[in-house]
Amino acid sequence: NSKGYQNFKGFGWAILVMRNTEEAFAPLDNLRNQFIGITLSVACFVLFLAFFISYGITKSIRKLIHISRAIARGDLSQIIEIRTSDEIEELAEAFNSMVKDLKISTEQLKLEEKKFRGILEGAPNAMVITDSKGNIVFINAQTEKLFGYTREDLLGKSVEVLMPERFRAKHIGHRMNYSANP
Repeated sequence: NSKGYQNFKGFGWAILVMRNTEEAFAPLDNLRNQFIGITLSVACFVLFLAFFISYGITKSIRKLIHISRAIARGDLSQIIEIRTSDEIEELAEAFNSMVKDLKISTEQLKLEEKKFRGILEGAPNAMVITDSKGNIVFINAQTEKLFGYTREDLLGKSVEVLMPERFRAKHIGHRMNYSANP
C-alpha cells in the first residue's frame, strides 16, 4: 500500500535509517552555537557603544557642573569649551553667553555702586545705610565726624548704637514695623 511521488505506486518497501543523535543534531547544535556567539558579540558591542556614548555625555555634563560651581563662587572668567555637535554644546554656548552678560552687568553694577558711594561720601550731611535687619552697611565721612566713631567701629553694628539708650528699644519696633510695611 505504499505510494510514491505523484500517485506512483510504491513497491511496498520501507526504509529504516538509524543515525547517532549527536550526528543527526550536529548541524542544529552548530547553528545554535553560532547564534549564541553572534548574539553575545552584538551584545558586547552594544554595551561598549552605550558606555562610550554615556561617558562622553557625562564628561561634558561634569565639566558644566564644575565650571558653573566656579562661576557661582564669583569666578566669571570661566569659559566652557565643549565640542560635541549636540544639545550639550548648545547648552555650553548659552551658558557662556549668560556668563558674558553677567560679567558685563556686574561690571556696570560696580561702576554704578562706585558712583553712588562717591555721591554719598561727598554729601554734606551724615549718611547711614542699613540692611533689612538694621545692621549698618555704609556710613560716610560726615557720620564719622558727627558721632565720633570710625567706619570699622560701626560697620556690621546695629543702627541703634547711634541713638541714646532711652530711644533704642522703641526704634527697633519702629524699624521692624517699617520693614514689614514700607
